[in-house]
Amino acid sequence: AHLADDAEAAAKYVKHFVKAIGKGLMKVMSKMGISTYMSYTGAQIFEVVGLQQALLDKYFTGTTSQVEGIGVFDLMEESIRQHKADADGLRGRSARRSTPAGTPFLKPGIY
Repeated sequence: AHLADDAEAAAKYVKHFVKAIGKGLMKVMSKMGISTYMSYTGAQIFEVVGLQQALLDKYFTGTTSQVEGIGVFDLMEESIRQHKADADGLRGRSARRSTPAGTPFLKPGIY
C-alpha cells in the first residue's frame, strides 16, 4: 500500500517527517558549528543532487538541482523502510551496542 493514498494521512505523515528531518538537521548543523538557523539561511554551502525541484522549492527555497530525482513521499518511504530494517536487525541483540563510529549507547537512538 502506498502511503500517499489517503490525503489526510499523507498530510500527517509529511508533517511528522518534516519535523523529524528538522530535528536531524539542527543536530548536524550544531555539530558543524552553526549555532543559529539564521546564520545558515541563504549560505548555499551545498549542492543538491537527486531531489525533485518541487521538494527543493518548498523546503530549501532558492536552491536548485542539476540532477532531479525523488520527492518527499519517496524520501519518507525510504526512511521508514530503513528504520524497519534497522529495528529488525537490532532485535535479539544485547542492550549495550556500538555504533559504526564506535560510540556505545544503551538504548537505540540515544547516543
